[in-house]
Amino acid sequence: MIATELTTDAPPYAGVVRRGVAILIDLALGLTAYSIAITILDPNVASEYATTAETVLAAAIVLGTAILWLAYFVCAQWRFGQTLGMRAMRIRVVADSAGGLPWWRALIRSLLLVVDFAIGPLLIAASDRRQRLGDRLANTVVLVSPNEPSPPPGFGGAIQPAPPPPTGAPAPPPDPGTAGGPPAVASTWGPARVLVGIMIVVVLSLIEVLIVSLFDPGLDSLGGKIVAQVMLEATFIGVAFAVAADDSPAWASAAPSLGLRRPLRPPWAIGAAALAAYFIVAIAYGSLVHPHQRDITGDLGFGHGVIGAIIAFVLIVLAAPVAEETFFRGFVFGGFRHRYSFLVAALPSALLFGAIHASGGSLTVVPPLVLLGFLLCWVYEKTGSIYSTIPLHVVNNAIAFAVIVSS
Repeated sequence: MIATELTTDAPPYAGVVRRGVAILIDLALGLTAYSIAITILDPNVASEYATTAETVLAAAIVLGTAILWLAYFVCAQWRFGQTLGMRAMRIRVVADSAGGLPWWRALIRSLLLVVDFAIGPLLIAASDRRQRLGDRLANTVVLVSPNEPSPPPGFGGAIQPAPPPPTGAPAPPPDPGTAGGPPAVASTWGPARVLVGIMIVVVLSLIEVLIVSLFDPGLDSLGGKIVAQVMLEATFIGVAFAVAADDSPAWASAAPSLGLRRPLRPPWAIGAAALAAYFIVAIAYGSLVHPHQRDITGDLGFGHGVIGAIIAFVLIVLAAPVAEETFFRGFVFGGFRHRYSFLVAALPSALLFGAIHASGGSLTVVPPLVLLGFLLCWVYEKTGSIYSTIPLHVVNNAIAFAVIVSS
């Protein structure tokens, strides 16, 4: 964590106006690159009379420009501590006493720009260190540096190794999941970060839908639906890792605490019991309520040839369980479990898991999925690993896939 405040002789933190102008300069560079690409490749792609092929080309240009702009933003901060816009405004971003900025921190704060365009100015104004959300999660600050000075002495972004325990000190606690140890769910974040992560997912999802809608206003085309689904699943995984990460690369610090580790005990009996309980309740519920679920397999490609069927199967049966278990069990449940009892932690995770599936059908499909989410939390609680819950989720989705396509 950032341990010290700036001294009176150190450069001040950069405020909203200076940073806003800097990002506008960098955005202008991105728009210039986009305009040049459009002009060179085909000016007609930006016309309202563009053909389907031209619309696809325009989408590719937008996506390519966005990726290149993000790469520029990350690399400029990583290698030089500032982008061209930041250099023009004489500010720089730092994360440790040597002035360095690891690439993964630059990536985190850059990805969070999509959220900080809306809430960043408020967070900067309310923060003593003038940090937006991206700065808080990446543990960075932006300093005004008229003469390009080094960061202030004692300013640190990296967690220093703890000193060795004194002679006679008690032994460290046992590993998670062992007798006498902490709970098997070994998250290092709490409910506050969970709420931040959920907010980021909501904002990013809205932005992603807006972007796709520019090329497919009604989200009616197969390509638009597939792109939106891929972006949502990537958002689940990316936000879980980015928000859960501490002070090392996201996948290194967050993976074990998100449950991406070997089960602490054999999961077979626990998983079989959970799946059996779910199917018994789901069959009984279905015979009484007859829930109606929309054919999402067709929305994602099934019925559009072999390639479409493969895409639908991969997205629904394989990718969705990995993304949803990482976010809803590893991140959401794990964060609540860090502070609360199992029941209090599992209920919001299960309710949120069920609620997001309401968009794929009527509200009658939600209760069984809430139960499934709760049982998957229980399996994670018992085994300490989402490697135990992902296969259960895959089995459930595979059965649902088979039922839908055969009906």
